[in-house]
Amino acid sequence: MGGQRDIGGGVVGMRGFFQSLRPTQQGLSLNVDFSVMAFHESIGVIPYLQKKCSFLTDDFLRRKRVLSEEERKQVQSALKNVKIFVCHRETHQRFRVYSLTEEATEDLKFWDRSGKEYKLVDYFRDQYNHEIEFKNLPCLQISRSKPCYLPMELCTVCEGQKFLGKLSDEQTAQILKMGCQRPGERKDIINNVVKCAFGPASGSYSNQFNFQVSKEMTQLVGRVLQPPKLKFGDTGHVRDMTPNRQDRQWNFLNSHVTEGSTVRRCGGLLLALVVQVSNMLAYQHSYVNYRTGANISVHLSNAISNSPPRNNGELRYHDALLEEFLLENKKLPSKIIFFRDGVSETQFQKVLKEELQAIRIACKRFDGYQPLVTFTVVQKRHHTRLFHSDQNVPPGTVVDTVITHPREFDFYLCSHWGTKGTSRPTHYHVLWDVSIG
Repeated sequence: MGGQRDIGGGVVGMRGFFQSLRPTQQGLSLNVDFSVMAFHESIGVIPYLQKKCSFLTDDFLRRKRVLSEEERKQVQSALKNVKIFVCHRETHQRFRVYSLTEEATEDLKFWDRSGKEYKLVDYFRDQYNHEIEFKNLPCLQISRSKPCYLPMELCTVCEGQKFLGKLSDEQTAQILKMGCQRPGERKDIINNVVKCAFGPASGSYSNQFNFQVSKEMTQLVGRVLQPPKLKFGDTGHVRDMTPNRQDRQWNFLNSHVTEGSTVRRCGGLLLALVVQVSNMLAYQHSYVNYRTGANISVHLSNAISNSPPRNNGELRYHDALLEEFLLENKKLPSKIIFFRDGVSETQFQKVLKEELQAIRIACKRFDGYQPLVTFTVVQKRHHTRLFHSDQNVPPGTVVDTVITHPREFDFYLCSHWGTKGTSRPTHYHVLWDVSIG
């Protein structure tokens, strides 16, 4: 699939494929997608550190200066929990780096089983005929409970280790570039993966369980929603603007909003967005307040924490939303539509129980107020892709059959035109819906 690419900082991007079994309306389905992931580069520990620690230059190594405490902490942070293997002897063992020694290699001593004291540098000279070059560097500590030292120059980073740290902006851009394929190209890659000898449909396991995996992509029929209309001023008159182009984009240049000034540049939304950070959550919400009398509150909740809020902060936030809506519109919304991001499928019921209860408690502050509530989880981090022949599906494409859950209420919506790469549809799970009551 193109092998690997050095993206700097001791990290390489590697191409592969993702696979998972999912329950769908057509039965158990195999979800396969092309994937790119960052891994630790498999090179010697010292060259690896030189790519991660800017101070560890060739000149620094030649001067053989002992690391300062700050430098030692930086090196230890770069190597912690990284798996390595040794190259001074034949072994299949793999070791995990837990920490660094506080002393330099030349100062380290240990006692063998007979009780004889050894200097580490003498031991490697006598036992392996190796003269340690970088005696000024600390050793790797590969045991939690007892002293167990390995000189850095004799160790190599194991291959196939997923990089779990935070990528820099440049590294992220390179990973995205590696994974950016046009629809036709991505479709061919996925088909080749499924049909190849090492793909998910290969091997004897399926025969042992008496089932077969189709090597053809699922065919289905989707629907394309009509784009919304926008109202703009035109020399004193209000006119509707509907995009007719294939990419469904509006051209705002030299247009006038119904209330306001001429739009000279595009790039922002004509919605009032309020961002508030509370209890490890970042919220975005906007009110849909049309002059025609629409009475709906749209609430977008974007979690930046894996755990849902559990204290009164969220209740106060919902109270503030309702009070702000009441102040702006002179009445409370009859419907509340709640979009929740950052929730995995295993957290659905827990989040629904806690956050729906918070909404209800906030509503009880207003006598007799019982709005209709829709609670929807929005997911973008998934591996379902839709292809229209060898092209991206058009904006507004909805799929709510065949590949959706056999019992739950979910659907896929691609609301944008994919100008680069393959479009990723948004997956909506409607966990609670009484808005039609």
